[in-house]
Amino acid sequence: MRANPPNKPLEKRGTKPGSEPKKANLAGPKNTAMAKQKSTAPNPEKQLLDSIVHGILEKKGKDVLVVNLKGLHNAITDYFIIATGDSNTQVEAIANSVHEEVKKATGENPFHTEGYINAEWILLDYVNMVVHVFQPEARSFYQLEKLWSDGEVEHIAS
Repeated sequence: MRANPPNKPLEKRGTKPGSEPKKANLAGPKNTAMAKQKSTAPNPEKQLLDSIVHGILEKKGKDVLVVNLKGLHNAITDYFIIATGDSNTQVEAIANSVHEEVKKATGENPFHTEGYINAEWILLDYVNMVVHVFQPEARSFYQLEKLWSDGEVEHIAS
């Protein structure tokens, strides 16, 4: 192992001897038009959430809640979106509408779906957001909004 001679600084890997290393530009982008363009880019999370709510309201879903679970330590997702349909036909129509609206707005398909057979409770899992569409009896039995009431609950006017 070779020691550095005294009074000679260590050189960084990838630099030529005697050359100054490049300094990072911490001032941000020089082009202000580019900076404005970045700030107006659509927020994918908001776009997904808005398209889910739109899909629910298109088929007259009732009692729509958005439960923000981000602040909870053991939350399994970032958001629960909960809605009610009056019949298995309406529950299925709401779930299909959500799927179509999300696909149209974001290009995403649900990671997983459950409940289409009975349509008493259909779940659409978009990983960071999970949509629950219930018939009234199933919703009152499972009471997800009470189970996850530590999250921030937003009521959506229908």
